[in-house]
Amino acid sequence: MTAPAADPISARELSLFATNDGKLYLSTALPIIANLAKKQRAGKYDHKLALKAWFNYATEASAAYSKEFGAPMNARHHFDVPTRWLAAGEIADHYADQIGETAAAQL
Repeated sequence: MTAPAADPISARELSLFATNDGKLYLSTALPIIANLAKKQRAGKYDHKLALKAWFNYATEASAAYSKEFGAPMNARHHFDVPTRWLAAGEIADHYADQIGETAAAQL
């Protein structure tokens, strides 16, 4: 049995939702950005661990998306795990500049 492949269209939908939801941004993305900027400034930034943080953010965004738009068959998440990982990569790319700017501003 093979793992399901990520759906790039759904991943894009999730990343757009996650990056444009103000409540998610203030409650979750800003602390992640601050933490990753602190790690980058200290020279301890690890991209794989950063992706893990953004995956958790994508998972939270998936739950918020399901709550707002409904989930198939009462599932907690509208998006499967591979799709959330793909969205996490897109979200990480989206916030990469902001992390670098925050790290530089804190010097």
